[in-house]
This record gives sequence, structure tokens and C-alpha cells, in this order.
Amino acid sequence: MEEECRKKNTLNPPKNLYLNELTGSFTDDYHLVTYKILSSMYWVKTRCPSVPWVIRADDDILVDVYLLHKLLPRVALDGINCDLRLHQSMPRLGVLISRQQPYSSLLFQPCGATLAYYHWLLMDRWLWLVCLDPYLWL
Repeated sequence: MEEECRKKNTLNPPKNLYLNELTGSFTDDYHLVTYKILSSMYWVKTRCPSVPWVIRADDDILVDVYLLHKLLPRVALDGINCDLRLHQSMPRLGVLISRQQPYSSLLFQPCGATLAYYHWLLMDRWLWLVCLDPYLWL
């Protein structure tokens, strides 16, 4: 019990300082990931309505922000753009594949992941569809 309290107290100062933890009234479970995505979209939409893009990435990937900055002006503005690699094989042991340069897996563990970025003008429509349809496929 003492160990749990110590861990919680260690995590709380950064959370309170940066306000970077979003939680909903549901269990943080893989099967409820849609709820997590929707609640985070709603939070951003209500508190940061002027941002032009929202980027959603799993917590186990490395995002090349310089490459993403070059890519965003070239993608469709009225949709969900997703970089999903279904048939990509796992990188060779010891290296994580990126589009710019290989990173040592001692620093970043190899994993499969999806990066999605949404143009913000459509967010009202997407959130409204959630009320009409019981499923939102992301």
C-alpha cells in the first residue's frame, strides 16, 4: 500500500503541472478505446476550438513531427487521414523503421501502430454522428 501511494504521489505533480491526463468515466481498456478517443476529441473541441489539426497516436510510437509538418498541407482537409501499414513486416532486430532514419531499438522498442490525424473543421459533424449511430469505427 505504501508503495502504491509513493507511485501515485510521484505521478501527480507532473499531471497537475501540465494537465496532460485525460480520463473518462469508463475503464481504461483496449475494448473501450473508442470511448477514450471520443472523449479526448470532445475535450479538445470544447477547450481548443481554434486548432486546425488533431493528431491521435498510440503511446508506443515515435512521431516524426518534421515529416508530419511537411505532409499535412498535402492531405485532404475533409476526412480522416490514416497511416496504417497492414502488410509491413516487423523491422529487423535492433532497429525501428522510420521514414527518415533507423532508430536503435535500445531506445525505442519495435512495435506496430497507427497514426491518425483529423482536420478539425469536420469534428462537429463526427461528434454529432456519434449521437445518431451506436458505432463509430476508428
